[in-house]
Amino acid sequence: MTIIKLKVNHSALWFFISLFVIVLVGGVGYIMQYNGVVDARYEGEQLEKEVRTLEAANINLKERLYARIDSGLLETVAVAHGLVLERTPHYLPTNQWVLDSSY
Repeated sequence: MTIIKLKVNHSALWFFISLFVIVLVGGVGYIMQYNGVVDARYEGEQLEKEVRTLEAANINLKERLYARIDSGLLETVAVAHGLVLERTPHYLPTNQWVLDSSY
């Protein structure tokens, strides 16, 4: 008895297997990329909330600073400590330059 075996062409099978692998790898890559984008977007929203919170804290600190350095309050503190406002202050001596080359 003779068994006839036909020649099977596996090129179509390999094409579909490789196509399936490419689609599978592409799908996994797409899902990973999408998860990265979602994570980055969530992190950006969290950072925006933190920035808004820090800006509010900064505004509060500025208000406290400006309340402390109010000119009326500083004059009251100066008078309480016996300080006198000098009308003609001399900041630097004017008889010789600081970078004079005659030293």
